[in-house]
Amino acid sequence: MNIQSRRGSILLSTLSFIILLAVAAASILELTMNSYKLTMRNEMRVKARAVAESELESIYFQWVSLVMTGVPASQSPAALSTVCDVDPAPMTTPFTAFLAAHRTQGWVIHRGISYNSNYDYFDGIIPSTTKHGQVTYITVKIEVLPDPGSPFRNELAVRVGRRFATSNSTIFQYGVFYQGDLEMAPGNNVIIDGDVAANGSIYMAAGAGHTLTLDKQVRYLTGDYFNEDSLGNTVLRKPGTPVGGALVAPIFGTSQATQLEVLTQPENLLGGVDASLEVSLHPTLFATENDVYRAAIVPPPGQTDEYPNIADDPTIAVQRMYNRAGLIVTVNTDNSVVITKPDGTDVTANYAGVISGVVNKPVYDQREGKNVLITTVDMGALTTALQNPLNYVAGPNDFNGLVYFNVKSSNTTTPRAIRMINATNVTGRKGNGMSVATNGGMYVQGNFNTASTPLADGSTNPGMIMADQVTALSAGWNDNNAALPRTSRTASGPLAINAGILTGNTPATSTQFSGGAQNLLRYLENWNTIPVTITGSLGCLFQSKTFNSYWQQPGNIYGAPSSRNFTFDAGLLSHPPAGSPQTTAFQRGSFFVW
Repeated sequence: MNIQSRRGSILLSTLSFIILLAVAAASILELTMNSYKLTMRNEMRVKARAVAESELESIYFQWVSLVMTGVPASQSPAALSTVCDVDPAPMTTPFTAFLAAHRTQGWVIHRGISYNSNYDYFDGIIPSTTKHGQVTYITVKIEVLPDPGSPFRNELAVRVGRRFATSNSTIFQYGVFYQGDLEMAPGNNVIIDGDVAANGSIYMAAGAGHTLTLDKQVRYLTGDYFNEDSLGNTVLRKPGTPVGGALVAPIFGTSQATQLEVLTQPENLLGGVDASLEVSLHPTLFATENDVYRAAIVPPPGQTDEYPNIADDPTIAVQRMYNRAGLIVTVNTDNSVVITKPDGTDVTANYAGVISGVVNKPVYDQREGKNVLITTVDMGALTTALQNPLNYVAGPNDFNGLVYFNVKSSNTTTPRAIRMINATNVTGRKGNGMSVATNGGMYVQGNFNTASTPLADGSTNPGMIMADQVTALSAGWNDNNAALPRTSRTASGPLAINAGILTGNTPATSTQFSGGAQNLLRYLENWNTIPVTITGSLGCLFQSKTFNSYWQQPGNIYGAPSSRNFTFDAGLLSHPPAGSPQTTAFQRGSFFVW
């Protein structure tokens, strides 16, 4: 009996042990399965997160490309939905992944993009910069779900987003600015009451016995120099250029230490365009980066002999003044002039009296050393015609404030240009002043935009002058004296220009001077006792291609003004001239989970 009882106890204990082992094994198996499932879920979540971030990057680059072609950022959500798979709002459509590698994994994607004017836009100082402009935020959301057949279909969803941002600023942020190295060594007194900036080095000084006063900030690129060479020696003239006369250091309004700043990245002066990329993508259109920047003043292919008649790059097309203009004046080589609206409507008859005198009149330019074929435009007559409601009516075809002069066949052998006279009042139709641009040269005879009607807030009616070169002529200039010695070309009266000026220069070499920023506005008369004042902004956007003769020392060609005064017009920040270029930047923006 005792033996049987012991055997029963042993059997019961063994059975209990087996049960315990089974329970433990089941628990371990369940734990293992749960761990495996959790590991798989986490692994899938990591993959889904990578897919979501890839989706954001794909949308970002497509969005940037779209905005670069001229689509306003505020309208980009709806526009983007027509060119790629994304919902403007709400996110209802299931999409496949952009990348083929992700598509084979079976992910289901929801993409949404939206713009809210109440929260996502502001006008002021752009964050992390000193520039005034407009910032638009676009909210992009991505939801990534596993394949419908996945066991995690209802357990895993990755939802992420970014607030893309684009900032647009008028190019006229500075008193003086340069694409490339800025040189300035005036032989008379110069005051710059405005910021100075260059996408390169800056070399600024005054001729002996004169002063160059810098009242605001001076900015140059990291890795470049201000009045210094690569060895750290103080130099006032750009190394490798002619020595010239003695120079004295500039005078700073407060101090060099507080006014001198270094730019961490170059200013983008043409709507966000990557000039080096354009050269690599379109070498037939743009042989050099300078050609990319100069494209702003050149008509598109088919309208100029500078290019072969091939398709334009859409990101460059939106930067061309020809395409931005509200009125196009074409000066042909047969001396005919045709005036059209942007849609091609011929309105030449409506602008009788705008062209003054002989078309393509040969006038000797002492700096170029040759005749320039000049067509004179009476800006007073043009302004009056533009105010006539018979020429323009309110609506999408109304004049936008920019007049483009397409000067056919202007080249270094036969340079052609526009001359503006009677331009003191160039009041625009829509509160944005008057802008003029040309692919040729521009001669400004007499004051420009000094008597235009002020804007409602009291600021100066904005104006812009843009050309391969800009030359100042006094009101008393006489074409008959153009080829005579300087003593027969004495300027009459002070000259004032209220505008943003964008033009080119001819850079210095080891044997030739550039003329410096003080001569971006060129001269052909004896100004020795007469001051010149520019209220607005002065920028060198490219190197001149047609008017490319080197600057020569004042002497027979011209006498330097008694003083040059450059005053930045802060009103240009909030009232950019019609059609003027913008600097554009893009940011991926803040990341969020929703």
